[in-house]
Amino acid sequence: MAKGKPPQHPFQSPMEDHSSPYFLHNGDHPSLSLVSLSLAGSGSNYHSWRRSMVTALNAKNKLGFIDGTISCPAATDLLAGPWSRCNSMVISWLSNSVCKEIAESILYHETALEIWNDLYERFHQGSGPRIFELKQKILAHTQGSADVNTYYTRLKSLWDELQEFKAIPVCNCGGMRVYMEDQQRESVMQFLLGLNESFAQIRAQILLMEPAPPLNKVFSLVVQEERQRSLTTSNSPTFTAPVSSRFQAASRASSPSNASRSRKDRPLCTHCNILGHTVDRCYKIHGYPPGFRNRPNFRPNGSCPNQMLPNSLHTNKLTLTDGSTTSAFPPPLTHDQHNQLLALLSLHSSSGSSTSFGDSNPLQQSISNFTGPFTGEANWDG
Repeated sequence: MAKGKPPQHPFQSPMEDHSSPYFLHNGDHPSLSLVSLSLAGSGSNYHSWRRSMVTALNAKNKLGFIDGTISCPAATDLLAGPWSRCNSMVISWLSNSVCKEIAESILYHETALEIWNDLYERFHQGSGPRIFELKQKILAHTQGSADVNTYYTRLKSLWDELQEFKAIPVCNCGGMRVYMEDQQRESVMQFLLGLNESFAQIRAQILLMEPAPPLNKVFSLVVQEERQRSLTTSNSPTFTAPVSSRFQAASRASSPSNASRSRKDRPLCTHCNILGHTVDRCYKIHGYPPGFRNRPNFRPNGSCPNQMLPNSLHTNKLTLTDGSTTSAFPPPLTHDQHNQLLALLSLHSSSGSSTSFGDSNPLQQSISNFTGPFTGEANWDG
């Protein structure tokens, strides 16, 4: 090689040059989907979808096929074949990124530029209505039942789309710093306004900070507060549903209303007046089963001695379990007993407090005649 001459490189086809827009990588194929966000049939997410597609096609070095900078060459041009292949590839990518209804409507377009312009004319909104819609969504957006991360992500997507419609001035005087700080402060206020009232304490602490923290710092503080609450809730003791159910059932069973209801539901025997069975199953009529009398708690009367039965609840007589009845109230005094009582009181007042009540004392005999037999005696005539 002679000195002073530049090195000569062999001719390289545009299809092999990595920096050429006609280059297709091995991973590029017609069924590839460049974006995860598909264009909806109503076109409500057109601006977000358009932004995503521009970013993806620029990364593939194919942006010139939709903005008109790479026009279709003549049929005799050597680049006609590479251009046709790349154009078809971009058309396939656009069709894969829209819904089925829109894909059918753009199927017969010849170039990717025609598809791009068609979608723009169909779904593009003017800056005025779109800005009004975005600001309305930002003002109405609140946390609600979502977590802090989801709430912040949705709000930030609205801010970013709104920022695309704003004309940011360019200057070197330092005024942009004041403008950006004001935008940050406004975003912080909107974020705090949409939080639930459960974050009122951390919100008050952030508002008192000087200087005001940036948006990312505010988001970090709120997320830490949310995580701390979740840890506190998970460590607190909880009661399982079965235990609670059993406790409620026991409370209902032990309540006075349920106890009285269960007593009312028990049958009453018309023969022996004992609760728990009917006359057709009464042992006193049909006989006791074998071995029933050998039980340690067995009583022929069916219950404890001298048990008061239900028919004495509303009468002045007590019915004992042995069948006998007695007065529920003391008997009235007769005329003779009344005279004896007066004489007894006169005798007691005249004899003094030192009177001895022995067995042979006439006062004791008068008391015995007046009161009747003591407890344990069989019968007395009164």
